[in-house]
Amino acid sequence: MNTSERVVNVLMGMLQGEKIDLDGYLALYGKSGRTYHRDLEAIRDNEYFNENHTLHYDSTQKKHYVTDNGVINAAEILAILKIVINSQAMPKEELTEVTNKLIKLVATEDQSKIKKLLAMTNKSYTSSVTSPILPRVEQFSKWIIAKKSITFEYNEKNNSLVQIGVPLGIHYEDQHFYVMMYLIDEDKTVLYRMDNFDKITTKGRAVNVPASKRLDVGQIINKQFSIERD
Repeated sequence: MNTSERVVNVLMGMLQGEKIDLDGYLALYGKSGRTYHRDLEAIRDNEYFNENHTLHYDSTQKKHYVTDNGVINAAEILAILKIVINSQAMPKEELTEVTNKLIKLVATEDQSKIKKLLAMTNKSYTSSVTSPILPRVEQFSKWIIAKKSITFEYNEKNNSLVQIGVPLGIHYEDQHFYVMMYLIDEDKTVLYRMDNFDKITTKGRAVNVPASKRLDVGQIINKQFSIERD
């Protein structure tokens, strides 16, 4: 193993959470203590590494380790997560997965602080939906971009309607994700709750919806929600 391969190997181990000390290095690579420190200097002096990570030394354990500098600061992630949690728009399992992924975007030393700040909020979390919503968001996003028409059943108030429509956009309102749908047979645009769709099948062709039917989502919300609340 040459010098570059060894340095990369040492770095990759630390990026995966390993700590390295002189004894472990000597046993693994059979090199001198001087080479050990040169390899660490090569890591420390790398411009890309310094931009994204920090090399530390634990004087108690006498080991070197790496932390991530993060791509977004802790306050921003905390604010985003508070909004996501308060929306109640995801099942708890999905919320936990999203939370863990977002926390990994901040500096390593801040991750435990955010988890502590969110602990009580997550503990009392209740969701407005019972089934996973993120796969639906992904599906509808693809259909919107491809201008695909779909056949689906829409379940609401113990009624199930079979419809054919073209998804135009995704919206969030009142703890739920909605899809703006142009209904082909009825020639109108409505908002449907994303979690109420069932038995969806895609049609083979793309559909160009008339510009007059691509309504502003605010107009639809004001009209449709006011009727439902009345």
